[in-house]
Amino acid sequence: MATILVIDDDNFMRKAMRLMIEEHGHSVIEADTGIKGEHALEFSKVDIIFTDIFMPEQDGIQTIINIKKIMPDIPIVAITSAHSESMTCHLKQAKLLGASIAYCKPITAENIHHALFTLLS
Repeated sequence: MATILVIDDDNFMRKAMRLMIEEHGHSVIEADTGIKGEHALEFSKVDIIFTDIFMPEQDGIQTIINIKKIMPDIPIVAITSAHSESMTCHLKQAKLLGASIAYCKPITAENIHHALFTLLS
């Protein structure tokens, strides 16, 4: 069983992702900001991080940069609901900065399964 950190300011999205991840037998830690997500890493061993890109206080891009500085090998899944070319640009930027996988919202059960299978294998 792995521990997954889900960082997203959207309460509904965090809860939905929690349910999908728990269906695979993993435990979930939730954070509603990038800063709180980084803080959670000080107290818990995490195997994978899912982070939204657009959040108040600190966006997911900065969160990825900060986490990769202290945990360069941690797999990160970037997600965003932004539309059009900006979405593609932000997801590409997230991958360049160290995200292993990038998805557009709404994230699906298939996306969760693929990320967990790929990153935990």
